[in-house]
Amino acid sequence: MKGLRPARRAAWTGWLRRLALAVAVAACAWWALGPMEHPEVEKHAWPPPPPTAAPPARQLLSLDVSAFSAPLWVAPPSAPVAEATASTPPLRLQLVAIVRDGESLRAVLYDPDTDRLLVSGPGDAVGDGTIESVSLSGLVLRNPSGTRTLSLNARGPVGGVGGGGGEAREGGGP
Repeated sequence: MKGLRPARRAAWTGWLRRLALAVAVAACAWWALGPMEHPEVEKHAWPPPPPTAAPPARQLLSLDVSAFSAPLWVAPPSAPVAEATASTPPLRLQLVAIVRDGESLRAVLYDPDTDRLLVSGPGDAVGDGTIESVSLSGLVLRNPSGTRTLSLNARGPVGGVGGGGGEAREGGGP
């Protein structure tokens, strides 16, 4: 007897599920296909009564054919190109740190063109210039276009004697 009970329960739950599904489908069909309530619409007499005032007389305008000959997709004129000035090209080297090598100071420079760090001191050639002097606050670089000063940022030292990215500026010593 106990062996038949789970089979009867499964049959009974299956029958209930089918009944619930049939009721849900019937309710949805009644809701979707059932008649809708329509509001009453006021009926008007047709044709409408003639207007009391005469409409203004229409005037035929001439067609401007030249409007159709204009090109649709025209690029705007480009801005005039300014002539290249003979100013000093920007220095791409960045001063990363100042390090002490024995008794002398050396500058650690980053060259983004070659993606390398350079450690240089006074008298070393860097790019198209030569380092004139290195101090705790920066360095002086002389190249054919003049003298440039690379200074450490005011953020303070990161490690060692100094640190932070350097900025180039025109002018004399540090």
